[in-house]
Amino acid sequence: MRLELYEKHVEGLPSLTMEFRIKAESAGAKWKEQNGQVQVAFLKPEKGSVTITPITDRSRYQGRYKQDKLELPMIEVRLGQTVKILYYTESEEQMDKLLRAKNKLRLDVVWGPTQSEVYDAMFAFTKPTAKDVMFDLGCGDARILTAAARRFGTTGIGYDLDPKLIERGLAAAKQQNVANLITLRTENLFAADLSSATIIAIYLSDRINQKLKPKFFRELRPGTRIVSHNWHMGDWQYDGRKFVLDNSRVVYFWIMPANFSGEWQSADGKTKLNIRQQYQMADLQGQHGVNTVKLENQRIAGHNLHFSGHTLEINGENAIFRWAANEPPITLVRTPGSIEPFSL
Repeated sequence: MRLELYEKHVEGLPSLTMEFRIKAESAGAKWKEQNGQVQVAFLKPEKGSVTITPITDRSRYQGRYKQDKLELPMIEVRLGQTVKILYYTESEEQMDKLLRAKNKLRLDVVWGPTQSEVYDAMFAFTKPTAKDVMFDLGCGDARILTAAARRFGTTGIGYDLDPKLIERGLAAAKQQNVANLITLRTENLFAADLSSATIIAIYLSDRINQKLKPKFFRELRPGTRIVSHNWHMGDWQYDGRKFVLDNSRVVYFWIMPANFSGEWQSADGKTKLNIRQQYQMADLQGQHGVNTVKLENQRIAGHNLHFSGHTLEINGENAIFRWAANEPPITLVRTPGSIEPFSL
């Protein structure tokens, strides 16, 4: 279930998505409808339920679009003790139409400057160094890349379709003596080759993030850090989240997971392990039953992968697995062809 509710509604966003759309995406979510009220029970990332009720009394709405009197359906969303009255749309086409009508857009996303408190939180998650290559997709005036280059010596590559913002970003990089570390391109971000990235920074929309997600999983290496200002990644649960600026902004953080799915077994066939994985969540099935774990430290082949209480050491197609620290190690080999691609 992907549902973001805030104690204080996030203001000043360049898109209406936060209030306009609620979408259930978790596998196994159970829907129950009675007299127009919908109740959804879900298990991941934690067990819970949400109740959605149609609203006819429009005076109950107190959100940022109250004065616009939008011709949209309204719902009451109840998640635990939190209750919100929201507008919503029912399709991507309706979303696009509303965004353009509201903002008179020519582009998919209206640029808004990222405050220093926001990129401070981004840096706290990603820990940039001089060895990193940071991409900012929809970089605007490249202030995030410039700050990372100035503080940490990080190489920055930015994409934006607004040539005036690109010019402003290049001038700022030159003024702050980091122009040698910054490359800015007036190109569509979907055309970017992300294979060299170790850090990705974005401030787009959840709609664009969803479209970018398959590209991330095609091109990014395991261990790449991703930070997003205000917008999540659908059913890909974040690895970290931090509210800043009096809870009016939020930064999400993900680590690109390696794919350890498949059937693993020892040479004698006595020890078998089946790993079903969706993003950084994995179900491990073996002689100790089934364990659902979150991958706490995703690494490329050749490094340890630490589960809660378990260790899996991957080296090419070989693995050494311990159910517990006091048990002897067992070498496992993944069955060729058993790896399962992530369902995006």
